[in-house]
Amino acid sequence: MGYLTKYSLTADEESSLPENWAENISNGYLFYFSKDNYVSEEAKWYHHEVDCQNFSLKYPNALFTLKGRGEEEDDIWVKYFKNGKMQREEAEIVFPPFDESRLRILE
Repeated sequence: MGYLTKYSLTADEESSLPENWAENISNGYLFYFSKDNYVSEEAKWYHHEVDCQNFSLKYPNALFTLKGRGEEEDDIWVKYFKNGKMQREEAEIVFPPFDESRLRILE
């Protein structure tokens, strides 16, 4: 079985990268181009951190952003990779406070 995650990948210096750079990170599978980024179907990419860190060493000036949404409802994160280093951030879901002036009658 395994844990599935849907990935989204972008790079800030895409012009300096090879045409198929996203496939190179994931060893030739996983991503397809959609709008402004590379996305995946749900996949088991257990070594994504090592793969992205190693690839970022080849292009030290580029910032790679990998977003993930796992099977569990609150498993939403973003990881930034630059020159072999990584920063991970968890999603913070915030609801605005109650505002009585926004109450409306349902039609």
